[in-house]
Amino acid sequence: MADSASSAQSDYVKEEWRPVVGREGLYEVSSLGNIRSLERTVQRRGRQRAHLMLCQGRQLKPYTDPKGYLRVGIGKKGSRLLHQIVCEAFHGRRPPGHEVAHIDGDRCNPSASNLRWATHRENMADREMHGTKTAGERHPQAKLSASEVADIRASPEMGTVLAYKYGVSKALISMIKSGRTRNVPGYP
Repeated sequence: MADSASSAQSDYVKEEWRPVVGREGLYEVSSLGNIRSLERTVQRRGRQRAHLMLCQGRQLKPYTDPKGYLRVGIGKKGSRLLHQIVCEAFHGRRPPGHEVAHIDGDRCNPSASNLRWATHRENMADREMHGTKTAGERHPQAKLSASEVADIRASPEMGTVLAYKYGVSKALISMIKSGRTRNVPGYP
């Protein structure tokens, strides 16, 4: 019985809070990727005179941007990427030429233990390893699937006919037939 209680305690991760870099005294971020504003007194201007007002601290709710990253609105400057805020607070300022890399490949996991500073090349290698790279038919602007590319390469039809059939340019058909296409899985 004591063994199960101790293993449950070892599975529990303590949440550590640190100031948001550049917004110290106003916001804090946690090692689990939570963010909160701190209680503070602010000066508000009324019609006749300025007065002091107490702003309660609260947990901020991040939202997902179109690229799938978590963002949070802090201050008057608009929103910031949550993973960048966490990485700066727990791993120091961004080294020149580095960006935040998610160790597990999940953009929605901004915990400090899942983030690290990496060069763009290292980050792209991670994305390829995790299968999250948007290339080939996974790219939002992809016109053809890998099977369609294979069909085009095997087809004896003229480029003009194939271009019309697949809704792409003759130049793209020519590139596919000559093997000059990139980012199609299994096809150099």
